[in-house]
Amino acid sequence: MVSTSRRIQLFAGVAVAVVSVNLLSTAYAAPIPAALDYFETVPSGTATSFLHDPIPLGFFGPGSDAFIDTIRFKGVPIAPQGPLGTTDSTVRRLTDVPNPEHGHNHPPTTISIQIEDLNLVSMSPITVTYTQGQNPELWDVNVSLSTTQQQLVGSMTLIETDPQGGTYDIRLPVRMVMTFTRRSDNATRDLPMSAQFGNNGVPWSHNGGRPLKTAPLFCPICLEGESRVSTLNAPSEIQWQVQVPTVQ
Repeated sequence: MVSTSRRIQLFAGVAVAVVSVNLLSTAYAAPIPAALDYFETVPSGTATSFLHDPIPLGFFGPGSDAFIDTIRFKGVPIAPQGPLGTTDSTVRRLTDVPNPEHGHNHPPTTISIQIEDLNLVSMSPITVTYTQGQNPELWDVNVSLSTTQQQLVGSMTLIETDPQGGTYDIRLPVRMVMTFTRRSDNATRDLPMSAQFGNNGVPWSHNGGRPLKTAPLFCPICLEGESRVSTLNAPSEIQWQVQVPTVQ
């Protein structure tokens, strides 16, 4: 994809943690409707390293050193006072999943998906230096979806293996931008990024009993009575960990 001075690929790993749930045990015969899936970023597992692919010399201003450090992130809720609670990221399933065949060995069904929200901020400011370590400056960092490039459509291939649910394979392209803001004068620098998330055999269930009752008949990365973690991979050095949001 693109950047102001170089190609950067984002998200080497995305670990997705989901809270323990109580699932329904009956088979479902209705289609799984298209809907949004909601996530909250977990700061302890979310970071990106520029050690092997530095932000180049001069990016922050004339004479700025290459940036090779790690940045840790937390999520910023999309609507903290609303029904979405701690949600900071969403992915939309654009296509219905057809009727299951009595909850057993349903043939694979591929649907379209697209990211709709991503709102992260650095846990602490980064330090930018000039001319080999001189004149340090503090910059805050935000990660959001690109406003100049349309998000690409990805895919999710679902298999129903039992009455409670099954597994899915996911391919999710994301176009985003990392915005750096200097604390001293609010000057900004934008670094466009892109990535494709991917993983196979991720568990899902028909009903996770989640706090957000907005995605009927589908709970990503859910199994009956268990918390689950799944990692989505892309060739780079960033890790993004998320869990099911909480509400007031």
